Amino acid sequence: MGILMSLRARPNPQVEIGKLDCSVALVLCNLEEPDDPIVYASDAFCALTGYSQAEVIGQNCRFLQQPHPSSWDTSKSKPKRDKHAASKMRHALQAEQEIQLRVINYRKDGRRFINRVSIVPVTLNGSGYRYAVGLLKDDS
Repeated sequence: MGILMSLRARPNPQVEIGKLDCSVALVLCNLEEPDDPIVYASDAFCALTGYSQAEVIGQNCRFLQQPHPSSWDTSKSKPKRDKHAASKMRHALQAEQEIQLRVINYRKDGRRFINRVSIVPVTLNGSGYRYAVGLLKDDS
């Protein structure tokens, strides 16, 4: 709940993130660590993507940009990542800016979905540690 309170109380919102409650698909990434690993994933995130918390903790969110290896059809070429969207997200994080965009992501079972992702950089509990909150919504 502390994460949600930080989002509600942010001083200069740059993107509209909509309803915030425990049903939101959310990840928290540690921007102080190399490759910005996920340190928390909500139950709604797990339900949306099909991955368990144990499978996503420590991963960078870009793993959603390609199907899980067990779901690949080896007779077809591997889907390409949206490098433009990835670049926009990376630049926003480096500039500590909020961003909202639609990207193609993949569930664990290989099904693709249009993800409206909102990324909000936050500092939690006055710790000085920087995090990024990722809010996901299926816009398919």
